[in-house]
This record gives sequence, C-alpha cells and structure tokens, in this order.
Amino acid sequence: MAAAKKALKVTGAAVVLRTKSGSERYLYGGASVIADEFTEDSVKHAKSIGLIGEVDVITSDDAQQAAEKATRTKAATAAKKTATDAAAALAAAVKERDALKAKGDAKPEDVTAAEAKVTELETAKTEADAKAATAAEAAK
Repeated sequence: MAAAKKALKVTGAAVVLRTKSGSERYLYGGASVIADEFTEDSVKHAKSIGLIGEVDVITSDDAQQAAEKATRTKAATAAKKTATDAAAALAAAVKERDALKAKGDAKPEDVTAAEAKVTELETAKTEADAKAATAAEAAK
C-alpha cells in the first residue's frame, strides 16, 4: 500500500482562517481545509495551537485494497471452518466404523459402507485443508 496522503481538517470546534484575498472564513469541526485558499501564517498559527491538523486521506485505491483484503480474509475464515467441519465429520465416521467393526454381529455390507464413508471423508478433509491453506496464504 502506498504512503497515506495527508489533508488538513479542522480538529477543534471551529477555526477562523484569513483568506489570501484578505477576508476571514469560519470553518467548523471536521471541515476540510484547502491550505492554498488561506494565508500561510493563518494556517501555520491554527496548526500550532491544534485547531487544524493533518489526517490520512483514504483514496479509492486504498478502499478497494481494503475491500479485497476483507473478502480474502472472509474466504479464509470460511475455508478454515469447512476444514474444521470436515475433520469433525471424519472423526465421527471413524468412530462409527470402529464401533461397527467391534460389534460381533455387524453385517459385512455395513462395515464396507462405513469404510467407504471414511475414505470419502478423508478425501474431503484433505481437499478442505488444502483450500484452507491456499485461502489463508491469499489473505496475507
């Protein structure tokens, strides 16, 4: 990200600045100060007593970059949750399969189905972990 641009803003409740044409202008808290419109001494004095100050300006490029980073972070969070859910589903399937195997009268087709489910969930977990790692790297 590029260095932040600076602008002058009224930081006090109000400030009176002398214009280059010799008149005075009242500006209130939060107003932007276009320094070129006012005398250098007037701006310098207002800055020295804290009535105006420099603030960072958010450009449209900065806002776009921040939005893109937020989107990547959200995607990484979702991918991590998916990976966590896949791990939990796999653990439950392994437990269920092991319970069927321990059961003396389990039907062979039930054990085979449980084995297939574990294999399927192992694949899903591996894919989810890979997606989570990729998304986490992209969010940096």
